[in-house]
Order: sequence, then structure tokens, then C-alpha cells
Amino acid sequence: MGMFKSLWGMITGWVRGIPMIECEEALESLFEYLDEEIDAPRRAAIEKHLEICRRCYPRVQFERAFLDVLGGVDAKAAVPADLRDKVFATLKKGGA
Repeated sequence: MGMFKSLWGMITGWVRGIPMIECEEALESLFEYLDEEIDAPRRAAIEKHLEICRRCYPRVQFERAFLDVLGGVDAKAAVPADLRDKVFATLKKGGA
């Protein structure tokens, strides 16, 4: 019965009173979701989507792991001058 309800929710757009959202919409708010910068209803909709969608779930796991690694990086670590120069040159070249 539970699987039927999940399938019905996907068809009707609602699961347990939470509106179902499409992959694009879930991934559009991914970083705000991971940083806990969205309101409760939106968070619930994304979580519900991730419970059902096997395509988006690995992406979220990857991004979460990536952010965890970034969180462990020393932001004040010295960057080699040649690398910094290359980055700035690339940004200027691209019009950024």
C-alpha cells in the first residue's frame, strides 16, 4: 500500500500533504537546502522529492560531501602567486 501511495502522490503532485516538486526545482534550491537557508515548507518539499527520486539523491550526497570537504579547508591558506595570477587572468579574459 505504501508504494501505491507514493506513486499516487507522484501522479497527483502531493505526498502526505507535501507538494511534490520536479527534479529541476529541487536542484535549483540545492545549496540553499544544504545550507539550511530555506523555509520549512520548501525544505519539506525537497526532502520529500529526495525520498522518492533516485536520480537526484546521489547528486545531493555528492554536493553534501563536497561542502563537507570545503568546510575542512583552511580559507586563510596561502595560494601560490602563479595560481592566483592564472585565476585572475582567466576571470578577466572571460569578462567576469
